[in-house]
Amino acid sequence: MKQRIQFTLFSIIICLIASIASLNAQTFSPYWDAAPAANPPLGRYKSAPIVGSGEYFYVIRNTTVIKENVYGDSVWQWSKCTGWKEIGELVEGSEGGSELVAIAIHDHYLYVGGSFSEISNTVNNVVVVTTNIARFNLTTRSWESLGYFFLLYNGNNVDKTINSIAVDAFGNVYASTSVGGVCNPDPTALRKWDGTNWTTVGGGLLEFGYVCGGGDADGTVLLATDGTNIFATGLFAGGAAYNGAPTVLSHCIIKWDGTKWSAMDGLYECNANGGYSCIPPTTPPSMPEVYVYSIIVSGTNVFVTGLFNATGNYTPTPANGIARFSATTGDALPDSCLYMGGKITSAYSLAQQNGMVYVTGAFDQVSNQVNNLTGCNNIAMWNSADNTWSALSSDGLDASGHRLAANDNAILVSGDFAHAGGVPANNFARWMTAPDLPTPAPPTGFTATPGCGQVALSWNASIGATSYNVKRSTVNGGPYTTLSPSPTGTNFTDTGLVNGTTYYYVVSAVNSCGESANSSQVSATPACTAVLVGSPPNDQYLSWTWYGIDPDHWEVLSTTKNGPNGPFENDHGWICGGGRTASNDDFDIFGDLYYVVQGRDANENVIIPNSNVVPCTFGAALFGSPPNNKSLSWEYILPDPPYWEVYSGATPTGPWDNDKGYVVGSQHTASNDDFDIYGDAYYIVVGQDEPGNEVTPISNAVVLSF
Repeated sequence: MKQRIQFTLFSIIICLIASIASLNAQTFSPYWDAAPAANPPLGRYKSAPIVGSGEYFYVIRNTTVIKENVYGDSVWQWSKCTGWKEIGELVEGSEGGSELVAIAIHDHYLYVGGSFSEISNTVNNVVVVTTNIARFNLTTRSWESLGYFFLLYNGNNVDKTINSIAVDAFGNVYASTSVGGVCNPDPTALRKWDGTNWTTVGGGLLEFGYVCGGGDADGTVLLATDGTNIFATGLFAGGAAYNGAPTVLSHCIIKWDGTKWSAMDGLYECNANGGYSCIPPTTPPSMPEVYVYSIIVSGTNVFVTGLFNATGNYTPTPANGIARFSATTGDALPDSCLYMGGKITSAYSLAQQNGMVYVTGAFDQVSNQVNNLTGCNNIAMWNSADNTWSALSSDGLDASGHRLAANDNAILVSGDFAHAGGVPANNFARWMTAPDLPTPAPPTGFTATPGCGQVALSWNASIGATSYNVKRSTVNGGPYTTLSPSPTGTNFTDTGLVNGTTYYYVVSAVNSCGESANSSQVSATPACTAVLVGSPPNDQYLSWTWYGIDPDHWEVLSTTKNGPNGPFENDHGWICGGGRTASNDDFDIFGDLYYVVQGRDANENVIIPNSNVVPCTFGAALFGSPPNNKSLSWEYILPDPPYWEVYSGATPTGPWDNDKGYVVGSQHTASNDDFDIYGDAYYIVVGQDEPGNEVTPISNAVVLSF
């Protein structure tokens, strides 16, 4: 016994060591991949917005010919397995041009914004009329309008390009333009779509200078969200008063919590002597030299990149080209500076994935209070766990990066580079953080359950599958026909089948990388059935349920012949519902009856065959008092006879040929006069509706001693 225990523990230890070694062997090492190279390189795609979700990236590209020598933007989708696919293109711009500059994704919608009035689906060429913003339903693969974004202000139709989009956790869509071009505050700079209407957020954003039209019409406002709050950054002085809430001054960055503005520490471009824009804006300030390029939220941190060199109010903190704020308090966090050749520079784009923040631009050094990273070559990664910067590879990008986006397993970067980590790349490259999605394995656990004219199928999910192909044949082993539509879940009901025919099924798993082999084959033969339920013997109520087709009426059949095996040849009439009270009138022999039901059409054709069999017992239960008290009593069930006939005999099984007369009620006192032989007597009772016409079977026998 001791040796067996030692051997078992040793085996467990060996297995654990092997498991740990296997896990270590499977640890993923990030690397550069140039798979999404542009093909062909068109227009300004390398600096256009990109976004990622699942296995896909979505990119705006300048490719579409609207009219002679006039080009408009289009929306493209990319994955490792499918490559580039165009999913939408602009038809006509609202200001004579056609431009997309904003892109976002939330749930199963892809949002795009810019300056356009129509967008078409490149799959079916359906044109959707809209105003500078639209969304693509990734499930139905169709474009949808988000209403009328334009704003009627002071009698004028204000139409400005949408520069940024953010969608909160509740599905509210926020879209921003630029500050300026209308009287201060600007109600067009930040607006919200609640699914029905567009409304101005707060009282609008304040221009610098507080003068009507005095702001910079190119002061782009960019947006990000943590799901609840909206963070806006751009060339503005704060948020205007709203519903009794005061005006909030906040220098180039502000927070909206759904009901009110909150100030954040601000972004500044300070000159060598401290400069005007490092002074808190307690009065209408002059125009600062601050421009923003991107903003993201990662956990409780808000990151911004752009042309600035300081954050904070009374005590500016160096922040060269990149700044970090608390998403909770709005405080600037002492953080990072970017350099190129020792000179201050800026970053162009940000992305975040699993607590890591990625930044790209034109820099070769990034530092903060924790570490100083050199040789990062235009792209670097910040770790939220320890606040440190690190390079993605030893040689990074050989030229500047313009845009970043993250999906489930990679970071996509676009820019001017020809190599990423030494790997040849045509302006696009991926930093792989996990393996690409493989072709899924065949589904397991495949089952088929027959029904009335249908078969219900189910299976276990295959990892990585986005849909399944269910295939059917009437020949064992195929060939099979693929059924439609292809389910995305793990069950499917095949309807419209012929009852009594055997069908054979297989299922395969599908994703963008391909289709798995077929599962093991299952088969089923559909048939219509009813399920009959009988109450306990003392309550002769029958009820039934059924599925599939609905019959015109039901027939109730019974028998006593051969017990539950039938044949069921006694028809007890039509029943239109699903329940019936049975009685011993249903059959001319008293005792146990066996019932089935069957469904029939209006022409008396059986369309739902016999159900399962249910027994019902009819008769009386006879009770005898102790031997010294010769009182008999009985209980009975349907029917309720007016008379009872009491019989006696010398044995428990009769013969019962001694009639003791009628009894009205359910009690009789016996005496030795009831039988001509003194000693034990056995009694039974039988119900009658009139003398001599029995309506219940013989009860159980009871012995009384004399």
